[in-house]
Amino acid sequence: MDGEVLARAASVVVDDVATALEHAGPVVAAVRAGELDPGRVRPLGPVVAGLAAGRRSGADIVFYNSVGLGVQDAAAASVIVDRARAAGAGTLVQL
Repeated sequence: MDGEVLARAASVVVDDVATALEHAGPVVAAVRAGELDPGRVRPLGPVVAGLAAGRRSGADIVFYNSVGLGVQDAAAASVIVDRARAAGAGTLVQL
């Protein structure tokens, strides 16, 4: 990802700011190149909850970089299991 995109973005949104600043390649590269102030990197949760702005207008660019967190995987798996149970699908396996 071109660092200029991150510099132009109205918001740079990530799963977890600390993790992204160390492991999200485009974010790390833009910060190191001086194209992105780490203080502009926002966590996803408040944006999705409407507690923080993602964009001010439809013309704004929002750059989202998912690093992935275990809790997200667990939440997705929980929904899948619940829906499978409700549909009577799948096979219960003892581990």
